[in-house]
Amino acid sequence: KDGPSKEALAALQSQADSAQAAADEAQWAYDQLVLKSPYDGVFVQCDLTKGEFITAGMKAALVADFSSWLIETDDLDEIEVAQIDSSQPVTITADALPGEEFTGTVDRILDSYTDKNGDILYTAKIKLNSDEPKLRWGMTMQLEFQK
Repeated sequence: KDGPSKEALAALQSQADSAQAAADEAQWAYDQLVLKSPYDGVFVQCDLTKGEFITAGMKAALVADFSSWLIETDDLDEIEVAQIDSSQPVTITADALPGEEFTGTVDRILDSYTDKNGDILYTAKIKLNSDEPKLRWGMTMQLEFQK
């Protein structure tokens, strides 16, 4: 009789199945250690310290999508916001880049408002028309809404 018996093959198959189950479990445990962003982008800030435990849904890091820039202004009064439409062209200048102008369009105007010292103010988001590597988060911008 050549080769292993049916019993020996069954025992080997059982060992292989157990090893595969252990490998699958180890892979699952490893996957639980990997932080995954809900969207593509660049890792720009970590809010965790070594050894800190986190749970699903907890903010652990800041991931930025630099493929398209949105500039946010949150100081439009009710008269200004009434004169602005979605897709309206905007000329943009940055205090840090004197003499340079960028263009964009109104992406959206939020329906909600904030009350700052009795002034009703609205937020608009402006989409930059082209990629500009010199711009950085937090830069002060001046916006001129075109008619």
